[in-house]
Amino acid sequence: MRYTIPVLLFAMALGWTATAAANDTLDGTYVLDPKASDDPSPIMKVLGMNAVMRAVARKMKTQLTIDGEAGQVTIGLESSVGSNTSVLQTDGTPVTAEGGEFGSGTMTVRWSDDGTALIAVSDTVLGDGRTVHNVTTRKLIDAETLLQQFDVTIEGEDPTTLKRIFRRVTAD
Repeated sequence: MRYTIPVLLFAMALGWTATAAANDTLDGTYVLDPKASDDPSPIMKVLGMNAVMRAVARKMKTQLTIDGEAGQVTIGLESSVGSNTSVLQTDGTPVTAEGGEFGSGTMTVRWSDDGTALIAVSDTVLGDGRTVHNVTTRKLIDAETLLQQFDVTIEGEDPTTLKRIFRRVTAD
């Protein structure tokens, strides 16, 4: 399970505060729709994850819970390989993580100017020294569908986009 945390962090993905109403925009519990989503394997392979972990990521059931309030958002991720909850400040303040299994880096989180999308920007230095720049955007496509889009640039590789589609189970 050496890659459990990296898979969770990648799935989470690794800002200015919008109005309180915007913080409620994404609130709810969602389940990944793997058939409507892009295959994460190509990016995971470039990141050095083995074929078994890539296969697990393709097949695992993933539930995402978002709960926003003034100045922060809580994002919970549950899957067959574990769970993780993060409380993220949405004021654009950089948060630094040092020496993690996936590498070290910084992240900022903010709401889009119109308050409809949560945007996380991270720069991570992998154990092999390469830098990964990731912009993760979470927004509703319609009342029941959440798009989680990763725009990823890995040093030495072509930029790529990964789209994950989640279907709402409950609204908070």
